[in-house]
Amino acid sequence: MAGLHGVGKSTYAKPLAEEFNLEYVSTGSVFRRIAREKGLTVSQLSELCMKTSEFDREIDSVTLSLLDSGGVVLDSLLAGWFARDVESFKIFLKASFETRCMRIASRENRPLEEVVSETAAREDSERRRFMEYYGFNIDDLGLYDMVLDTGVLSQGSVSRILKTAVSAYLEEKW
Repeated sequence: MAGLHGVGKSTYAKPLAEEFNLEYVSTGSVFRRIAREKGLTVSQLSELCMKTSEFDREIDSVTLSLLDSGGVVLDSLLAGWFARDVESFKIFLKASFETRCMRIASRENRPLEEVVSETAAREDSERRRFMEYYGFNIDDLGLYDMVLDTGVLSQGSVSRILKTAVSAYLEEKW
């Protein structure tokens, strides 16, 4: 399950993992944990990541080992890229920048203006980092099996669509 910040990756990935008896893993949680441990904001850690690949590589090693073991719903901006050669159902969730920022501000109880600035900086940093470190263009959605806009339907409708799609995939592949 991939997508930019605030699209609902965790919102949808957690219940899917439960529904299909899979492990749920969020690399965003790992990134936020590292930021807290270092006494940094997410934006500050993103800036630091532009200078060193140490933190990205730490998260990557966890991600790759989980993909190798299978049986997981991976909630990560780069999930599709890391799983591009792995038999898996790759889903990219999207929503408008405004919708995503409002969701983040609401869940974190922060001022919208602050979230807009931080999210724009973080996503710009990630686009450049991931292209530089891996050659991944995170705006290229061609490797995904499904792309779904979470900003146009209710949470319940999006959940039903995802559950149906994953169920169909599992029935046909496994």
